[in-house]
Amino acid sequence: MQIEHEPLEFILSQRPTQLKAALSELQIQYLAQLESKSTIQELILNGLKNGWLVNFVHLYDLIQKIVYMRLISNKNFYDHFTEIQSTNQNLQKQQMTSNLKSTIDPKKDLKELIKLPFLRSLDSEVAMTLLKESDILDFPADALICEKGDPFSRYLFILLSGEAAIYGQGTQTKKFISLLKPNTVFGEMGFFLGVPRTADIVAVKQSKVLRITGNSAFMDKYLNSDKAQHLVHRFWIQQALLNSEIFKNIPTDSIDELTFGGDIVKISMNQILCSENDVTNGAYIVVQGQFSVQIKNKIVAKISQGQMIGEMSLFQNQGKRTATIIADKDSVLMHISLQKFYQLLAKNLFLAKTLQELSQKRFELNKKTLG
Repeated sequence: MQIEHEPLEFILSQRPTQLKAALSELQIQYLAQLESKSTIQELILNGLKNGWLVNFVHLYDLIQKIVYMRLISNKNFYDHFTEIQSTNQNLQKQQMTSNLKSTIDPKKDLKELIKLPFLRSLDSEVAMTLLKESDILDFPADALICEKGDPFSRYLFILLSGEAAIYGQGTQTKKFISLLKPNTVFGEMGFFLGVPRTADIVAVKQSKVLRITGNSAFMDKYLNSDKAQHLVHRFWIQQALLNSEIFKNIPTDSIDELTFGGDIVKISMNQILCSENDVTNGAYIVVQGQFSVQIKNKIVAKISQGQMIGEMSLFQNQGKRTATIIADKDSVLMHISLQKFYQLLAKNLFLAKTLQELSQKRFELNKKTLG
């Protein structure tokens, strides 16, 4: 549920003394604006217009205090914090099991399958068309799910439970590339673009896989080359977000906002993405690849899939890049412009708070690394 665009409806005209005693000076200023019927979104964007950025951690803490003291009548605010609390409590359980029951029959339980992260982001007609051409397969450990070089397979796969490994061709033997977890999508290049498979996918343990067939009617209706490439890019973004320690546990509306919030950027190995002290033009999320973070000619960190680049310049360094970022390999990123980034944060306070906390941790770690 969205809380950012809804004015707070205070129950009493006088605020309890225990609330004001628990607030910082900054939070007292925010409270005054919220009392004057400014929404969270308006408070954030008005600040940006006037040249200052809201401290999202302080703002979120203020809203949390107001809700926990039951000072407002807005049902959505109570539901929001209940959902966040429930998500945190069930996180370990969700990580240990698939989000879908292993007994799902795609012909009967389409409403459950359509909740899978990538399918949820598609137009509902497209998603339902895909699911109607699907089946669920069980693979024992060490079974080959799809094979490198296969030019005829036009299947798309979603791992529902278990684990699978990606193997490419090394100099003499097959080379392990990465491990796939539940909800991961694979086979998208062959499915959407009709190219041969680029790797072997092997079940590591007993696994259940949703297999979607690319029939010609669907391809003709939905997949001209531009549309197909767009869907592949959206696959990549979803995969990066789902594999990200930052983003994988945020609410679904925030995940969907991020998926559609930026533009795909491709960068070559050894290319400089941005330089220390450059004026920021927004933030990046690494979709594929890896980058080195260099400060004062010293490499202080590596950034890989699902991590952000450039958020520190927005939260910690008054709009200037804090490091030089260099691609370690050919990579793909999603760029979110400065304006879109702030608009996204204004609509997703939980995400904004999470990113600011992450930014502070990285900022402190970099200072410690540099001594």
